[in-house]
Amino acid sequence: ARLRANGSQVFYYARHRRDPETEARYGAAYLPLEELAATCDMVRLHCAVTEETRKMVDDVFLARMKPTAYLINTARGDLVDNEALRQALLEGRIAGAGLDTLSPEPVPAGHPLTALPPEVHRKVVLAPHLGGITEASFRRAHAHMWRNVEHLAAGERPDNIVNGL
Repeated sequence: ARLRANGSQVFYYARHRRDPETEARYGAAYLPLEELAATCDMVRLHCAVTEETRKMVDDVFLARMKPTAYLINTARGDLVDNEALRQALLEGRIAGAGLDTLSPEPVPAGHPLTALPPEVHRKVVLAPHLGGITEASFRRAHAHMWRNVEHLAAGERPDNIVNGL
């Protein structure tokens, strides 16, 4: 809905296409992955790492992208082939990248995507996988953690158990 407000077209790829009602509700159209890479001005990754998705953004994927397109990865670093992305940036085959995560973590010195020449470095924005964390949300999470410590100290069950304990 936010993207449609400024006139953007929204496309998506998933292993299993959504039903027409869901696509209409979100104003999103399905494209096969190869076509999505070639069509979109901004490709954002929002998927888990599996054997199928590991290094899904490789030389072939990047070669399909427009030279004016941006890659945004807020999911997992293992989705991207670091060397392939570095080469695409160096050669100007894509306009840039926004990376909220890299592989491996912790990021070693001399990582292919952090050790870029100055003329390419400005095409990449790196965040420490906390890109969506605001000061207010951090304070709420911190306070919640300490409330749960108090619950445990009092012999009570903590809030928001997700692992079935």
